[in-house]
Amino acid sequence: INAEYMGRLGIQHPLLISCLTRRAAVHNILQSFTPQELTSMLWSCAKLGLRGDDIVMAIMNQMSNNNDIIEILSPQDVAAALWSQAVLGVEHQVLNLLLVSRISFLYSKWSLSAAMAADILWSLAVLDLCDKQMAAALAQCALTGGLNCAIQAAWSLSVLEASNEPIMKLLVDCIFSSNLTNLDKNTCCLLHQVLVELKFNDPSRLVGLKNSQESVLDTCALAFRDVNATDLKSVNSQVSSILRSMGLSVSEDVIIRTAGQYSVRNICEGILIVEVDGPTHFIRTANGLRPSGVDRLRHRHLKAFGYEIIHLAGETWQSLQNFQMAQSLLAKMIRNIMPEICLPSMTPRPPPSPLTTLATSSPKINDNQARSSRYPPPPAPIQVNQSQQQSTTTYLKSPIIGLNFTNFGDY
Repeated sequence: INAEYMGRLGIQHPLLISCLTRRAAVHNILQSFTPQELTSMLWSCAKLGLRGDDIVMAIMNQMSNNNDIIEILSPQDVAAALWSQAVLGVEHQVLNLLLVSRISFLYSKWSLSAAMAADILWSLAVLDLCDKQMAAALAQCALTGGLNCAIQAAWSLSVLEASNEPIMKLLVDCIFSSNLTNLDKNTCCLLHQVLVELKFNDPSRLVGLKNSQESVLDTCALAFRDVNATDLKSVNSQVSSILRSMGLSVSEDVIIRTAGQYSVRNICEGILIVEVDGPTHFIRTANGLRPSGVDRLRHRHLKAFGYEIIHLAGETWQSLQNFQMAQSLLAKMIRNIMPEICLPSMTPRPPPSPLTTLATSSPKINDNQARSSRYPPPPAPIQVNQSQQQSTTTYLKSPIIGLNFTNFGDY
């Protein structure tokens, strides 16, 4: 109960949190929790950013070991359990199979509100747990919830590669017929990727965007770059140094105007993107790490515009002990995906900045940092100030020749 209240209040007290979670995990008191208490506890862990704690897995194990618990979960409980996994970047395969089954039952009984359906669909998209049929059904339910629900559902369909479903047109019509000037920053991020998806799959749909709202396009792009900015700038600087030591031309902190205005950390030879990101960009599964929903969609868009991507987790980079190991790993990955790129210089030599031991020189990545900076509950409206964008950023055009983007700005 104390941990739940700390989660609701957003109180961070590491020692107290450690004591509470250790008591819950070690003394098996979770067995006496009701289903609602288990989901509340899991939600609190997500709010507090307890990504690496044993209590998270203990809660999910307790829920998955008892089918009776799943069968009495309310829509709010199901939404909380899925949202918590999406925010923490942790997936429990058995629990999620039961939760998806529960969602099908609740939908068949018309027990889901529009907002609840949109929240569940967003979490399923982040975790990549939903087929197109269920996604379309949840999106249909979310359609009646207004603008925010429509944007959330449209983004989820895009991530799940279901943007060709008939419901997508209805969602887009709802979005473009609404006032887009007062969106909060996180909703702007979702809308940005929806617009990029539309631009690539069916640009004719963008005709419905009112001229008076065209400035929203730039606002959404700025919001996306701000929220998804890397927290590992020094690590990505190491990457660029090593790539240059291999004889490759590298540009850092690039915004690709004609490919969704996405920003990239390092781009080699104008076509190969190499990035290292922290835990908020990945979902941890039984089979290892995979990109989160935002990054999966971003990668798909960039590849559609002709780019290749090497995306490394920060913990993988930190496991490398020296410069030679890092150079060898990058060279192997480059040869695997782009053998046509020539690597003329493979003799290790010091990069521009001293780099003796990567494991010690890289900043420590805090696995317990709350993912809410990237996946928060709906915050208060935030107006993005375009003047805050740095003017030193490099701009590149897409390597694909012949694509015409003049009718809809940089999308």
